Amino acid sequence: MNYYRRIGAVLIQDKKMLFVKCNEFPEYFSPGGKKEVGESDEETLTRELKEEVGLDLISAEFFKEYETASPFTADTNDVSRIYLVNASGEEKVAMEIIGSVWVSKEDFEKEKYSFLEIYQKYLIPDLINKELL
Repeated sequence: MNYYRRIGAVLIQDKKMLFVKCNEFPEYFSPGGKKEVGESDEETLTRELKEEVGLDLISAEFFKEYETASPFTADTNDVSRIYLVNASGEEKVAMEIIGSVWVSKEDFEKEKYSFLEIYQKYLIPDLINKELL
């Protein structure tokens, strides 16, 4: 089994979470990405937040790790380390990101958007259970 390791950022404001979208996938996902060689999780979050949504990382608190079958590569599992983060700056999409949206509990329950499995089945329900959304 192969593993793709991803560091993900959960940005929440007014009980809404920031999700992004790129050309490659129809589903939304959280800002973040693969660690570069020698990078810490926090360094990855710092780099990815700046690259994808133009924000500067202020703080990061580990939330949970999830492992799911990769929807993109056969015989690969995605292992995602998820952090609750605070960031500053003006949000603007860049790099491969084509759009962003702030999602509420109500948006999720009404299935207003499509999310990757990790978010649909695990992360968003966990955030709702913790009353963060």
